[in-house]
Amino acid sequence: TMSKIYHVEMKEPVNGERHFYFGSQVAIYDVFSAEQVGISYKALKNTYNLSKQPYENKKCIIRLGKLRRKQTNRGPRPQQFFH
Repeated sequence: TMSKIYHVEMKEPVNGERHFYFGSQVAIYDVFSAEQVGISYKALKNTYNLSKQPYENKKCIIRLGKLRRKQTNRGPRPQQFFH
């Protein structure tokens, strides 16, 4: 199975780290302010299509990727109908 992952690469390290990964665009703003990222959530969401190309400014690069997961037998299973 696959899900979206947002990779934020800060051009200047934050607490010694440059690469951060998030499950949604809004989650980026739970960790970083719009000033730290260099763009507001609303502008990023409404102006840029990250699936076509990464967003880049002088503070960071934001990329959209696919997180591949191994399929498991855990969790809800589809109901099977028997005749």
